[in-house]
Amino acid sequence: MGWAAQAAVRVTTYLDVDQVIELHHLAAGAHPLLDRATLESQVARPQHGYGENEAFPTLHGKAAALLHGLASTQCFQDGNKRVAWIATVVFLELNGWEVSEVTDIEAEAFVIAVATSAWTDRTVQKAAEWLVTLTHPEGWASFRGVTVRLADLFLLGNVLTEHHFVDCVIQGPGIVQFDNSTLKDIGFNHAGAGTEGLIWEVDPQVRPGIVGAILVRNCWFERCSFDFVGVAGTNDFVMRLLRETTVEA
Repeated sequence: MGWAAQAAVRVTTYLDVDQVIELHHLAAGAHPLLDRATLESQVARPQHGYGENEAFPTLHGKAAALLHGLASTQCFQDGNKRVAWIATVVFLELNGWEVSEVTDIEAEAFVIAVATSAWTDRTVQKAAEWLVTLTHPEGWASFRGVTVRLADLFLLGNVLTEHHFVDCVIQGPGIVQFDNSTLKDIGFNHAGAGTEGLIWEVDPQVRPGIVGAILVRNCWFERCSFDFVGVAGTNDFVMRLLRETTVEA
């Protein structure tokens, strides 16, 4: 289930060929450019489309298209995969997304998989999905693969905003109310209380919120588990939550 987690719509900034050549020089040294025409084509690939119908409508899809295009072609004598990765990181940063810490081995394995089209015709899509998990909007706090206590997140108030969580355990006790946040592949451990004890349905016409509930606004949760955490939301939100998440006793 998901909501758009970006704080604002912005015009996409693209790299040009000369910038990619300069990035290649910085990343791989003075190796000759073998095929400028192909390089121009691959650098322009994120902008492909007709009118309002973009081939890659999301920012991470554009980044994945750039990565695949540069990594899978031999535009330079050497360092094609290195410049593919660096150009992708720079493209995302130019557009307000920061790349979380990733080891050289992890990045290399990923780029090789993309370069060899490991997922055949779904390679760009899979690359985009991985880039989503690896990045967060500029200025957001980022957590990856850790256990986080709700109490520690709310030392300064009862609103959590602009946080990015991937592969985390969010540990209660507490009640949260989501607003304009992304939830992907999440689960809840309700400690035997049943879904009735987990979900607090809120009718905004009658009761806009619950006293004591923590407002989670403009945040991103992917492959996270909420342990001993209740959820408040509208009927539509509650129904979607029950359909698309895992609830464990």
